[in-house]
Amino acid sequence: MLTDNEREHFLLLLETTGNRQYGGFPMSWDWLINITEDFSNLNNGIEAEVPVNTAVYGTINGEVINATMNSVSIQGTTGNDTIIITFSQLNSVTVNIGDTVQMTTIIGYTSDRIFIQINRNGTYVNPILFLGSQQQDLIYGTNIPPLTQSEFNVLRDFASTALGTPYVFGGTGPPPRGIDCSGFIWWAYNGSGIKNWGRTTAQGQFNQCDPITFADARPGDLIFFQGTYDTQDSRIITHVGIYLGNSQMQHSSSPNEITSINSAYWQSHFYTFVRLQR
Repeated sequence: MLTDNEREHFLLLLETTGNRQYGGFPMSWDWLINITEDFSNLNNGIEAEVPVNTAVYGTINGEVINATMNSVSIQGTTGNDTIIITFSQLNSVTVNIGDTVQMTTIIGYTSDRIFIQINRNGTYVNPILFLGSQQQDLIYGTNIPPLTQSEFNVLRDFASTALGTPYVFGGTGPPPRGIDCSGFIWWAYNGSGIKNWGRTTAQGQFNQCDPITFADARPGDLIFFQGTYDTQDSRIITHVGIYLGNSQMQHSSSPNEITSINSAYWQSHFYTFVRLQR
């Protein structure tokens, strides 16, 4: 009794085992539109053209079981299924065999293309059907230009005076009085003359920004995190820092410091880069 269209949808439902998604999104934009070789044509996987040095996420929660100069394999479980996801043709790899990774952990950066395989219980399946295509709650892109070098220099020099300031939840400074993460951002951008804005939370600051990809991030942009402390809603932004370039950020921790965003902790809580609306 199905129409041709309904039958096509039903067969697709069967093929995808109920459209079960085994992993998140491997890159923070709609990578499906860049596929050059699909599953039926290419060695049990798919290939996509991507911008060089695009960040690749772990996509599943699991353990790194293989890591070379240009390839990473991660094994995890979903229900009764054992899933192994392999990313190849990488430009660099940031994890080692035995590392525990999360969906949001950056495991490497691409060359000008990426090859993805998914093995489910010993059988290869089509990654197009089982991975997310993009972070659905974010719309990437902005018309706002990044800070000029001179603007960033002013911001960086002003913000550096807060280094070593103790962390105080709700604190607004100025240093050396205690300051929290959003208080530091508010103080640094106001004090350097980059933006005159009101004091709010990290979530409130995020709401005044345009999400951008890692490839578009420039010194002076912001980087946001989730789950750095317990909240009733795990989607709430809980931490923010100033991106300094070269995978470094300045943020109010214990105390205010400059640190790498590539550490396992920060990668496990990473949400997105943004550009402040000015």
